[in-house]
Amino acid sequence: MPRRPPLALVAVALATACTGGGTTAPKNAVAVPAVNGLSARTLLSCADLKGRLPKQLAAGVSLRPAEPLSNTTAAYGFNPPLSEMATVVNGNVDSPAGATTRNFPLVMSMQDPNFTNPQSWAWNATVDRELPGTMRGQVSYVGRKASNLERARNINQLDPGTIQANPGINANALRPYKGYGPITLYETTGRSRYDGLQMQVDRRSTRGVGFSIAYTLSRTLDDGSGRGDILPNAFSDAGYYGTSDLDRRHVFVTQYRYQFPTLDAKPAVMRYALGDWQLAGTFQAQSGVPFDVRTTVDIAGVGPGSGSQFYQIVGDPTAGRVDWDGTKAVWFDKNAFKAPAAGTFAAQIQNPLRQPGFWDVNASLRKSFRTLGGQRFEYRLEAFNVFNHPRLADAQTNPNVADFGLITGKTGNRTLQMGLQYVF
Repeated sequence: MPRRPPLALVAVALATACTGGGTTAPKNAVAVPAVNGLSARTLLSCADLKGRLPKQLAAGVSLRPAEPLSNTTAAYGFNPPLSEMATVVNGNVDSPAGATTRNFPLVMSMQDPNFTNPQSWAWNATVDRELPGTMRGQVSYVGRKASNLERARNINQLDPGTIQANPGINANALRPYKGYGPITLYETTGRSRYDGLQMQVDRRSTRGVGFSIAYTLSRTLDDGSGRGDILPNAFSDAGYYGTSDLDRRHVFVTQYRYQFPTLDAKPAVMRYALGDWQLAGTFQAQSGVPFDVRTTVDIAGVGPGSGSQFYQIVGDPTAGRVDWDGTKAVWFDKNAFKAPAAGTFAAQIQNPLRQPGFWDVNASLRKSFRTLGGQRFEYRLEAFNVFNHPRLADAQTNPNVADFGLITGKTGNRTLQMGLQYVF
């Protein structure tokens, strides 16, 4: 079991930070609910005696067990010999004419007998403070460490180099468990770690103006980003731990809203045409999806049924990057990768590179036109991708195709839509 973070030390440190420098005595609140696991949170609120704006500090830690999800990968009752599956095209139960036979080798999936429920430690610390101009700022550190995560491996995998040492022989005749093809074992041996710095500034709608700005700098590491991930080397995950498929290093999101004046004192025509409009919008920018270069070709000579195998990085992949020229872009130098020696695995961590990031701006403009008896027309104009900024597609990561390393497409046309409804 992972070592528990020193919650008491965190609470003492926060209390010291809050009470130091001439503040009132803090209002402390500690909650430890009785749950199946462990959860605790410390909250400290204080106001400066010199009349400065109030602030709040909070910290928490929890241990959370999780139950594995159930889906098709857990339907082990359909494995032979528990259930022989036959497809009946025509016929009936007593005479299943047209049934398809089940031939060797059998392909199986199974659950690890030592299947342990996943669990995760989560901890956080937050500073929350009111700011001038009816704004509020918040800075948080959020951490999470998980263990016993689900992933898979082929336990009927051959030793590296076996195919090369036995040319012309069917791989299934060389497997450790004869009569079977790949045997996919679903087990709870994965781990992950998340660390994030989260910052946010909000302004309550005052005098028609309100906004929210949020930025997250984070890192997510793991050695299996999903329960269906199959290890390339079933008997060693050394060096596999790296950037998660779920990692988005930088995420910036802002939203704004502006309420135009009602112009009640202006002439009716001006008030009706220009007053009481609402303008709102969002801006989002974030890092691209992590990726690595792999192939389904069995370079290691371990037979089919295992995860795709890494190419080795032998140079700087970004050295030859070329911007979009109207038809394509060179996102990484394909010569920076090469296949490992036959009969071996590449010494490569997962996801050392990233696909293109993106940014996007959306906006809406709306207004209600009052009619008789409290009824009204509502008009809205919405624009997606206001600046018609193109978003590059992902680069080709298959080393066995001609456009390896290239981006050959883009998306992101501006879209406008209008709506009018009558409310009565």
